[in-house]
Amino acid sequence: MCDCDCLDKCLMVSASQKKIEHDLEKELKRVTNLTLSEFYVLYFLSQEPQKSMRTFELQEKVGLTQSAMSRLIARMENKQCQYITKGNCSQDKRGVCIKLTAEGNALVEQHIHIIEDVLDKNEQFLNQVQWG
Repeated sequence: MCDCDCLDKCLMVSASQKKIEHDLEKELKRVTNLTLSEFYVLYFLSQEPQKSMRTFELQEKVGLTQSAMSRLIARMENKQCQYITKGNCSQDKRGVCIKLTAEGNALVEQHIHIIEDVLDKNEQFLNQVQWG
């Protein structure tokens, strides 16, 4: 029989990630009415100096396909979301850029603590995974 300690640890990490993402999604939806992916979009935009990114760069950071990112942006626009605007990129008119509005930036700043709160609540669960 093989020693499967590494596999067990990988499975625990995966379970931890799923639990944390579930808890984040639930809390963000409750407080902001945004999904985790929508909040990620706002967060990644807030980290850029110009508060703007090409959709291709954004989809890579969020971890979505091009089609899923297009649907996500369309859904945010259809929600009458005042947090982003969509337009042509200044450096490449063929590209589409998403820009964070002042309202979107304020929302990220107001609610970024949710991430820390959820991680604090999951600290015991995270401590179960000990490497080394």
